[in-house]
Amino acid sequence: MRSLVYHPEGKEAGPLYVYFHGGGWSFGMPEYGEGMAEVLVKELGFTVVSVGYRYGPEHVFPTAAHDAIDAVKWVSTCTGLFPNSKRLIYTSSVWRKCSVVGRQPF
Repeated sequence: MRSLVYHPEGKEAGPLYVYFHGGGWSFGMPEYGEGMAEVLVKELGFTVVSVGYRYGPEHVFPTAAHDAIDAVKWVSTCTGLFPNSKRLIYTSSVWRKCSVVGRQPF
């Protein structure tokens, strides 16, 4: 899965924000969150990881939910990549992925 990382330049990194784009689990791309990421990075100092996931109908439910879980697990284990991250925040316009990920013991 392809993901994009946006981080502040010349500042200490703030909180880590994991973003899952919308698209009804059937279309979209990590770039959909670029405008939001730019504001979070430039104005608030966040590091944003915008995550891609597999779409239907080729990949049936719960593939996208599993991809979301795997992405958050990956980000949470990459402390070397995000050394100054104070917390992990995730969101999505696809609330089912958030609820599934939020129930995982990380």
